[in-house]
Amino acid sequence: MDGSLEATRRAFSDLIGKIGDAWGLPEDACRVHALLYVKAKGATRADIAAALDLTDEAVSAALAFLQDYELAWSRRDDVFEAHADPWEAMMKGLDQRRGRDLPGMRKSLEDCRGMLGAEVSREAAQISKMIRLVDDLSAIHAQAFRVSPRLLRGVVGVSGRAARLLGRNGR
Repeated sequence: MDGSLEATRRAFSDLIGKIGDAWGLPEDACRVHALLYVKAKGATRADIAAALDLTDEAVSAALAFLQDYELAWSRRDDVFEAHADPWEAMMKGLDQRRGRDLPGMRKSLEDCRGMLGAEVSREAAQISKMIRLVDDLSAIHAQAFRVSPRLLRGVVGVSGRAARLLGRNGR
C-alpha cells in the first residue's frame, strides 16, 4: 500500500481520536471508528491493530465499544465495518448517548434538587431550570430522529452555507 495513504489514514484517525477524547469518548474507539470510516470498507482486527499501532486488547475494547453503540459491526468473518455516511454515524451515536446519558442525568439532577428538601431557594430554581433543559434537549433530540439523515444533512448544509455567507457579509 502507498505510504502516503497509510500516513493519511493514521493522521486522520489520530485527529478524530483526539477530538473524541476531548468530548469524553474513548480515544482508541474513536481512532478505530475513523479508520473504518475513512477506508469505507471493512478491516480485520489485525489490519486495525497494524494501521493504528494498537494491541489486540485495545482493538477488542475499541470494537466492543463501537459495537455497543452500533457504530461498527462485523458482517463477515472478523471483518469490521462502520457507517460510510458521517451523518448516519453521528445520528446513531447521538441516539445512543441520549438514551444512555439523559435519563441518568435527569435523575441525578432531581436527586440534587431533592437534597434541598422543601426549601425554596435560588439553587432549587437553578436546578429546576437545568432539568427543563435536559427535558427539552431530550424532546428535541427525539424529534430530530423523525427526520431522515439525508433531509437533516440538507437542512444543516443549507443553514451552514447561509451562516457562512452572512458571516462574510456581516464584517
